[in-house]
Amino acid sequence: MTCNVGPKERYGRLAFGIAAGTAAVLISGPGWLRGLLGVFATSGIFTGVTKYCPANQLLGIQNCEGGRILKRVV
Repeated sequence: MTCNVGPKERYGRLAFGIAAGTAAVLISGPGWLRGLLGVFATSGIFTGVTKYCPANQLLGIQNCEGGRILKRVV
């Protein structure tokens, strides 16, 4: 896995993951909604910690600062 998530995107993903996880724990809605929020939380935290996003790779997006490449690679 190569780095394709930049620092700003990384912190945004981590914040989103934490917010979705908190909402999943605190919400009193249906179980499917809590599960969906849990999946979003897991995805955001995983991609923020590993600095790798499979969707970015499929779309050819490279936001990592390795080599100072901060543009779309197509």
